[in-house]
Amino acid sequence: MSSFFQHFILIATVNSIFLVKSIYYVGAIILSSLVLAVYFLTIKSSKEIVIQDSDKEKSLKEGNIFALGPALKFALLFLTVTVVTKVSLVLFGDQGFLATTALASVTGLDATTINISQLAGSNITYQIGLFALVVANAVNLIAKTVYGFVQGKQEFAIKFALSVAIIILCSLVGILPLI
Repeated sequence: MSSFFQHFILIATVNSIFLVKSIYYVGAIILSSLVLAVYFLTIKSSKEIVIQDSDKEKSLKEGNIFALGPALKFALLFLTVTVVTKVSLVLFGDQGFLATTALASVTGLDATTINISQLAGSNITYQIGLFALVVANAVNLIAKTVYGFVQGKQEFAIKFALSVAIIILCSLVGILPLI
């Protein structure tokens, strides 16, 4: 759910007009994830889940909160996403842009969201930008679902997959006012 608030903040800082155009979409994914979070938090579980976060604790103790490496990796990822999506937009039009945006979203949504927000209203229409956000979010969530099935417990993966399906459905409902 917090990543959807981050989605909102990234769009707002880059393109406020696009934020206004995508407010139903952003609202739909935030609201649906909030409802799902409340639902899962209120369910009584017979097993207590223990989360170990030793890597974060280790990083905080060592003072590595602000590291140059991750910032450079993000800058390289953002540059790559920007160049590839712009080239595909020129060569293949909106469909090429959507395909490369979907492919880029497997790695994460931050660079993709910033790129879409920068292009919306100038190089692409707001409608294509909004559709690209929905596609990118859906592909990213589906990739996380696959990771959940491959690396996680089956029970968690199934619950996550159902949640992802609901969030994707709500995001599609969120773009209906612009269609």
